[in-house]
Amino acid sequence: DAPWLRDVTLCWIGYPFHEVSNAVWWYYMIEMGFYYSLLITSLFDVRRTDFRQLLFHHFVTILLLSLSWMINFIRVGTLILILHDVSDISLDWTLTRIGYFPLVVIRSAIFDAPTLIQSDYDLFNPFEIPYAPRIIIGFLFCLLALHIFWTTIIVRIVIRTITVGEAKDVRSDDESEDEKENVDGVYSRNTQKEK
Repeated sequence: DAPWLRDVTLCWIGYPFHEVSNAVWWYYMIEMGFYYSLLITSLFDVRRTDFRQLLFHHFVTILLLSLSWMINFIRVGTLILILHDVSDISLDWTLTRIGYFPLVVIRSAIFDAPTLIQSDYDLFNPFEIPYAPRIIIGFLFCLLALHIFWTTIIVRIVIRTITVGEAKDVRSDDESEDEKENVDGVYSRNTQKEK
């Protein structure tokens, strides 16, 4: 019900004097814990071909959450979190992550935020302080690059499903060749036995 969820420019007006409600505080802390747990558990999970990109995504997300919390960019941070969480639920990936995220959120961070926060701030002057907005925008572009990467994977899966009739995750290797399950349920690397 926050008005800045509908009008992104309200994320910047009145900055840095934005109060953080209890609900937003809890949401941020739960999300931060969630992404830390994803980062740690992914080290022990089955490694797919996009393992490095996934680790980088979790790392960038934690950095964005931390930086936005430290400099009170909580409104836009919450908007980005909701945008990503909602798209996970509805699987409306392309609309939210390839459409709304870059065209509304990143555009507003580049063009609206500097003029609404500090009218004489030149975002494109690398020597002008503060540096945090440029760092955050850089990390937002990292997330966008990862979204594009994963969107191409999703499109490849859809095309394969339509043309071949088989839905296979193109990120994973053939598990029957790669891993063998022991009696205990523990996975180990499969080595070819000579006969």
